[in-house]
Amino acid sequence: MRFFYHPEIPAAGGVTRLGEEEAFHAVRVLRLRPGDALRLLDGHGRRAEAEIESVLREGRREAVNVRIVRCEAFTPPACRLRLLVAPPRAKLFNQLLRDAAELGVWRITPILCEFSTARPDGEAADHWRADLVSAAKQSGNPFLPELDPPQSFAAALAAAPAAGVFGDVADADAPFTLSVPPPPELAVWIGPEGGFSQAERTRLLEHGCRPLRLGCWILRVETAVTALLGHLLGIAGHDLACHPHSA
Repeated sequence: MRFFYHPEIPAAGGVTRLGEEEAFHAVRVLRLRPGDALRLLDGHGRRAEAEIESVLREGRREAVNVRIVRCEAFTPPACRLRLLVAPPRAKLFNQLLRDAAELGVWRITPILCEFSTARPDGEAADHWRADLVSAAKQSGNPFLPELDPPQSFAAALAAAPAAGVFGDVADADAPFTLSVPPPPELAVWIGPEGGFSQAERTRLLEHGCRPLRLGCWILRVETAVTALLGHLLGIAGHDLACHPHSA
């Protein structure tokens, strides 16, 4: 069954109507009909199994009503990952966002660094959100990542949690481990193609972040994001994962 995004999921037995884009995808693309099963997620921790109750024509559009069969809710992770990343060029950032959503990032902050080549403005946010929704539906992630507007490195650092790591070409003094109990939020910093400047690196260290190097070679921004997030999930997966409970 495919997931569909629906921001307000009623309790089991309730009936709700899919949004216009989701209805189009269900009827025109997947050719679902009354009686077919599907799954919903609201981006806030709830998922549901549902069944199409009716498909109505409203002008050139379809109105799809679904009945909720079963709901489940998820608790947020004990430690929420906040990705602060300098966007790479062109469409590479779109794929980066999808990867981050699939890996369970809680919040994403695009940062503008000294060596940044791509400097998007806030108008790109609507397109970015569509990528996050698409990734959540593909992966089944019940929590849609929060997305901040692009901001300067200095502004992001001032608002970021002290607990954090940043991609770096230097080896850390000791292997990174998550504290016990874990911090409520862990910052994951990834610089632009040219890396963080020496001044930015110094400020990250002063803020309390630790350098983390993966592999032998310099990684592209989008590669570094998936590698670093995967590494963190590997060493602290339970604390970074959300867990289901009764709705």
